[in-house]
Amino acid sequence: MTINHGPISSNGTNYSLHHLQPFRIILQGHARDGTDLILRLSFNSHVYSTAHDAASLECVILDKGGHSRTFCTVRYSLSRRLPGICEALILNNDYTWQSTDRNRVNNLAMCESPLQSGMKYLIVYSVFPSRRPDIHLEFNVKSAYEKTIDATRIKNRQKIRQILKQSYFNNRPIP
Repeated sequence: MTINHGPISSNGTNYSLHHLQPFRIILQGHARDGTDLILRLSFNSHVYSTAHDAASLECVILDKGGHSRTFCTVRYSLSRRLPGICEALILNNDYTWQSTDRNRVNNLAMCESPLQSGMKYLIVYSVFPSRRPDIHLEFNVKSAYEKTIDATRIKNRQKIRQILKQSYFNNRPIP
């Protein structure tokens, strides 16, 4: 399921979320029989919101699970570059890895290139086969935020196209 984001008004300011509308990336020659692999990228509200903070003056939104979230101007500002970063990471076949969140849920993660220790814009996502006949895979960005990364602790990193092809050829979600 993709999410279309409407504008948000928070603390007297209007914010456009047009940059987070779903879009496609085509990987030429990476599907069966050398045809093009078509991905649709979509973004959850966690890329521009944080866990609900009752003391905040920012607007409260509901995520796709129905949980309250607080609009975050920092995450929103970072999200302006997010579609371009995701597209570049996929087209450049950068590294990705499995990551477990604080709820012990497995996700995939990647960050801006190069993958090295320090403060990075961490992107948490999943990949799964699309139900639409004109799209092969759904690439859903669940969250994105700045975080200090210790690259030496990231084990089992893979190139992102490996993950995409595993999902596509095995017709299963990853992770």
